[in-house]
Amino acid sequence: MGKDYTIGLDIGTNSVGWAVIDDEFELVKGKKIIKANYNLNEHKVYTNKSKKSGQLKPEVYNLKQNTNMWGVRLFEEGQVAADRRLKRTARRRLARRKWRLTQLQKMFYEPLQTVDINFFRRLDESFLQYEDKGIKDSYPLFRTEIEEKKYYQQFPTISHLKKRLVDNVICLRDDNGQTVWQKLKDDEKKADLREIYLAIHHIMKYRGHFLFEEFSLESDNFEEVLNDFVDKFNQYFVVQSDNSLVGKPLNLTEGQVLEVVTDKSKSKSAQQYDLVDLADMQSDIQKAYKNILAGIVGNKLNLKTIFGKVVSEDVDWDEIKSESSFQFSKENIEEEIENLREELGDDLIDLVLTAKSLYDAISLKKILDINDKNSKAIFSTSMVERYEKHKLELKELKHVIKREFPNKFEEVFKSDSKINNYKNYVKQWTKIDKRKTKVKEADFYDYIKGILKASKTEAAENIRFKIEQGDYLRKQRTFDNGSIPHQVHEQELKLILKNQAIFYPFLTDISDNILKMFNFRVPYYVGPLVNNKNKDNSVAAWLVKNEGEEATSITPWNFEAVVNSDDSALAFIERMTGNDTYLTNEKALPKNSLLYQKFTVFNELTKIRYRDNQGKLQYFTKDEKSEIFDKFFKVLTSVSGKNLQDYLASKGIESSYLKGLDKGFKGKFNASFSSYIVLSKILGDKAKLDDVMNQDMWEDIVKMMTVFEDKKILKRQIERKYTNILSLSEIKKLSKKHFTGWGRLSYKLIDGIRDNEFNKTILDFLMTDGSHRNLMQLINDDALTFKIQIEKDNSSQEIDLSYDFIANISGSPAIKKGIWQSLKIVKEIEDIMGDSPKNIVIEFARENELSKRTKSAIKTLKDIFANFNEKDKEVSQELIKLDDKVKLSKRERLYFMQNGKDMYTGLPLDFDKLSTYDIDHIYPQSLTKDDSYDNTVLVSSKANRGKSSEVISMEVQNARQGLWGSLSKAGLVSPRKLLYLNTKTLTDDIKDGFINRQLVETHKFKYKTLEIPSNVYRIITY
Repeated sequence: MGKDYTIGLDIGTNSVGWAVIDDEFELVKGKKIIKANYNLNEHKVYTNKSKKSGQLKPEVYNLKQNTNMWGVRLFEEGQVAADRRLKRTARRRLARRKWRLTQLQKMFYEPLQTVDINFFRRLDESFLQYEDKGIKDSYPLFRTEIEEKKYYQQFPTISHLKKRLVDNVICLRDDNGQTVWQKLKDDEKKADLREIYLAIHHIMKYRGHFLFEEFSLESDNFEEVLNDFVDKFNQYFVVQSDNSLVGKPLNLTEGQVLEVVTDKSKSKSAQQYDLVDLADMQSDIQKAYKNILAGIVGNKLNLKTIFGKVVSEDVDWDEIKSESSFQFSKENIEEEIENLREELGDDLIDLVLTAKSLYDAISLKKILDINDKNSKAIFSTSMVERYEKHKLELKELKHVIKREFPNKFEEVFKSDSKINNYKNYVKQWTKIDKRKTKVKEADFYDYIKGILKASKTEAAENIRFKIEQGDYLRKQRTFDNGSIPHQVHEQELKLILKNQAIFYPFLTDISDNILKMFNFRVPYYVGPLVNNKNKDNSVAAWLVKNEGEEATSITPWNFEAVVNSDDSALAFIERMTGNDTYLTNEKALPKNSLLYQKFTVFNELTKIRYRDNQGKLQYFTKDEKSEIFDKFFKVLTSVSGKNLQDYLASKGIESSYLKGLDKGFKGKFNASFSSYIVLSKILGDKAKLDDVMNQDMWEDIVKMMTVFEDKKILKRQIERKYTNILSLSEIKKLSKKHFTGWGRLSYKLIDGIRDNEFNKTILDFLMTDGSHRNLMQLINDDALTFKIQIEKDNSSQEIDLSYDFIANISGSPAIKKGIWQSLKIVKEIEDIMGDSPKNIVIEFARENELSKRTKSAIKTLKDIFANFNEKDKEVSQELIKLDDKVKLSKRERLYFMQNGKDMYTGLPLDFDKLSTYDIDHIYPQSLTKDDSYDNTVLVSSKANRGKSSEVISMEVQNARQGLWGSLSKAGLVSPRKLLYLNTKTLTDDIKDGFINRQLVETHKFKYKTLEIPSNVYRIITY
């Protein structure tokens, strides 16, 4: 066994610094093997010999060299998996689409061989240059120029073809060039088999969304979506947490809304104001309603304008300005809205998403509102009418530009410059065009409005009005086509198969499989379709197959027989659930778990103190806490300090001071018991919720409601387990609610492990403990056994420190990667030293990307200075000059935090000479490596050198009380920093505290009984 040594680690998000020292604090020397060129004549080691010396290349030797053991390991910062996941999802989606099209081709292969033997090959090679094609045909669809031209004359777009096959009509042109659809005779209804394949291929490729389980053109779900929005709006703005109302609730009918939004004679803004007039509500709520309607009719909406007065004051709207103002028509807007969930909360984001759903429903109504009321090809007819309208509007635009802006005609319609003109908008490019710029609809509209802004003619006004409506020169493939449910396309597919099966009997045989393939969608809880034997090789697969079907390939026709959906769903739950921060072998509870929320309430409530009528600070007793919980938290979704003040007043206590809650009686609790309120509203009765015998059931149901977004699978999962307790009506209501987010603690930690002496759980102590300790205090109290039990539980597991293990701990990818790299360093050092270290000293750097947005340093300082009566005017002016986005250096920030004064002498500092001043550590670096603002001050060199080695002298402390007090009162000096500044002497207890916070005993660092790195991190940052 070698001598004792200590490893020091400075863990950052993209680097780990390390050093090895002995008990005398000297760097340990280790043997390093290097490859070197050794020149025997000069007795020198050349590790970088020139290749151009002209001398004979000397031999390479392995040499052992003693070297100080310290260094830095650099690596790329760990990133969140979102980008990787999105790319992986896109790859799977495209692969599954390709699979569908391949299967369709196989079904049509034999019948098409008798019609056109090279049809599929020509399609496969259609993207190749003529010289590279195996079949030297110039036309990808048909064999001859005559056939090709005839096809495109009849069917300018694929929508024309689908309409012909569904409605049995043919597209003709009248003398004016207008489209006329003529009904086909019976002997004319038979279509070319290649045309049938092309139409079905297109439907199979672009299926529409699968958001609606039930949808029909006769009775769509518009009313359901509208009612959902109205309910969410009323819950957020009108219905208070105690079920009282603020003014009249919003009440809209389907007929009222559709009459307004489908009126093509009115602009979007006019439609918005007409919808406002339908509601009678309180003025401030009406303002929010008006602004959210802007998004619903298709204009831009601003979340700050809608919710600015009702969301948490901690939200910095300036920081999320770009994300909080948007249009629902924007691509991937759901993802952008979801990204704001943490800042703005579930209720607000859910309301915005229901408004987005209403916008989509309105868009769908507009798309499916066609002139040809006899057509059964609703979507295809809509696209055909859009095509014809586009053609007429293009003719009109060319006429206006040629007549009023002749010098702009070439630029608008023919230029391939990087501008937002028509040519780039419709991608009307040729082989000789070098600059191909993709243009979005909104950018094209802005470009046309810019061209026409000088024109006052009726024609130009008409174009501007259509642009305002968002209904001008629209292409067939646009963003709002994403609102089309798959059932619309399915109807057309069924009619094509039915109409043509008369002439091609094989279509009857394959229709079933085609429709199954069209409707097949892998449930998200099943995940990637891999064989069980290959599942372990995939980092993102959890599929479970039925016994005996492990090697069977999955198809839409055998999915239910091959896949064990319920076991796959359970595996998905396990995969989605993170681990407890303390009991690392236990799964964390959902954030909306009743038990978890109850814990958070009492963990916060137990530290609240108030000043009684005698002026003494008092905690709430266990009976008072229980009463507050029942009276407020089980009734109100947000409990405030005012509620506590009213409660105390009801007890005859007139208190004016509350400690433990941010902003005292004017503040709000961070914790809530909102899940209880939500579930009680769903059930309409609290008896089942309050029944202790049902506690495990509700924990399980909330877990399901968090994991499963799909209402169908959620309903099935609840039915499978709890039909003996819950009615079918209750289960149906529960399946419509979805919770989000996970906590950091497990059931076992909160209400499982018990203290050996008192036989109480942590939750029991929080609810009844007379010492008023919170979670951290209970765990770290040596008089209790929680800490010992946690350590025992964590060390009882056989741990293989692979990266998969590290991936399961709590923390961001940046932290996990830093931990993994550190473990690799420790293992390598162990191999060199031949034994495990006695101690590991760790400093953990904070990751750059914060989980929650915060105000910029300058903005925070400006806010403080705005209310700082004793501010130095020159310092304040220097601060005002700075842009909020500028990043301050540490000296600059300390300068403003000190109101431009030296913290030791009180004399003014010169902002232009900050580099000449010292950053001094209040508690010396010899005892603690605390470089935070709480332990640093900006002072003159002379003043710094005059300070003693450990604490600030009594003379300076007495002289600077006024300065420090004013800065503390303003919020520029924290309570911790003020304590440091006023420390009289560093006692042994304080010094021991520094060491205990930095050293982590590893007990020979045995890997199989190692406390996992997240615990190490927690202890160090405790």
